[in-house]
Amino acid sequence: GYDLNYLGGASLEFAGKGAFYETHGYETVQGLDELLPTIPDPAYRAEWGLQDDTLFALARQKLEKLSAQDRPFVLTMLTLDTHHPHGHGETNRSCQDVKYQDGSNKLLNSVMCDDKLAAEFVQEALDGPLAENTVVVVMSDHLALGNDATDILNSGPRRNLAMIFDPATPEGQRVDRPGTTLDMGPTILSVMGYGIDRMGFGVNLLGTSQTLPEELGVAADDSKPLDQHLLGYQTTYARLWDYPDL
Repeated sequence: GYDLNYLGGASLEFAGKGAFYETHGYETVQGLDELLPTIPDPAYRAEWGLQDDTLFALARQKLEKLSAQDRPFVLTMLTLDTHHPHGHGETNRSCQDVKYQDGSNKLLNSVMCDDKLAAEFVQEALDGPLAENTVVVVMSDHLALGNDATDILNSGPRRNLAMIFDPATPEGQRVDRPGTTLDMGPTILSVMGYGIDRMGFGVNLLGTSQTLPEELGVAADDSKPLDQHLLGYQTTYARLWDYPDL
């Protein structure tokens, strides 16, 4: 019964995002080509797509409309301005005064810009009229690829980001166990109130079932045994590509 919506500044063709969302119940799927005609200055964009201040502005409009309807909804969005190798914060009009330390690292300037934009958007959602009944999730889709800050990143442990703002847990909670992005689906659903402990290769990180790294006895950043395990199911993955004719 949820109204599912996706907003992304890049083309829906990239990595098949559009086809994925459209075959997984999303009613509104909008990428670069769909959103460009709706903005005041279509020339204001970066190499990969819309600048993130534009995307957040569109997301605010969408959130307002969704909040006004008498139906539960999901708004999914994907930011772009921290894309390797340099990021696009330098050309973001909302971040001309945002610099990381001395401002010499373009990628880290972009990260700081997106941090500012995302924080403002999340805070508005948490202060909004539906905050008491809304879960907000902030997460990375993968570790950063080669970029201006790679040497700095490699000097310490690297982890994917996963934060869930849950009105039922206002005091906060840190889950310190090895997991992967595969675990985010069942974890988010559990926070939303659905009794789901496992979904595919992922488990609810707030539950007791072992994550894949725990099951294999490896660290979450040790990708080799994880990759080998997951590649063992290639036949199953091949069948899934036949959707919807399974």
